[in-house]
Amino acid sequence: TRALTGEEIAAHYDSVASGRAMPYFPRPEAKGVYADTVLQDNPIGYWRLDDAGPTAVDLSGNGNDGEERFEGAVEWGAASLLAFDPNASAGMIGEGIIVPDFEKVGPNGFSLEFIMLIEQAELGGFTNLVGDGTGGLNFMLMVYLTAGGNIRPHYQTTDSFYSQDTVESYADGMPHHVVSVWDAQTGEAVIYVDGEAVEANPSAGSFPTTGEAIFTGNPLYI
Repeated sequence: TRALTGEEIAAHYDSVASGRAMPYFPRPEAKGVYADTVLQDNPIGYWRLDDAGPTAVDLSGNGNDGEERFEGAVEWGAASLLAFDPNASAGMIGEGIIVPDFEKVGPNGFSLEFIMLIEQAELGGFTNLVGDGTGGLNFMLMVYLTAGGNIRPHYQTTDSFYSQDTVESYADGMPHHVVSVWDAQTGEAVIYVDGEAVEANPSAGSFPTTGEAIFTGNPLYI
């Protein structure tokens, strides 16, 4: 696992979208290309979430399959978020899927990538998007949605922890391609939405977040 470059992230987004101005109206020939593009980067885990349930199969080949946390937590077989792609998606009620403990952060950092559609932010609370938080300050790559619909990634090392909130709200009923990146060499953390690095404000901790990544083997909640 590593920190993808901006060019690689833009290529991932471009594989499913024709442009930021009209997100997720991809070219007809883009069918299936996104999955191929992701797998070419040798991810440590890739869950397409087009399963029938209750298992979410890890397509990376590393065997990190996820399981539905409780009956009814996942709407399996939901409509695809990508035009021209017939594969299903999965709707979540809270943290619907858990992937058991596995190492997720390499010596060069990590990239956490997903496609989401949020109709409305949870008023007065936070919504887990994809994350490894198992308790207070026990996380490394947790990403959740604030009550205002802002995306908040977290990072934690032996030196410090850090979180930041996107300026823009994404609880808008539209699909969005999201990538949270942490570069272990520089401590820099960047949020990409729909192929572009977006503006974000610090919400806690210190930046850049240098040092050795910790809590890297936690479960992953989707």
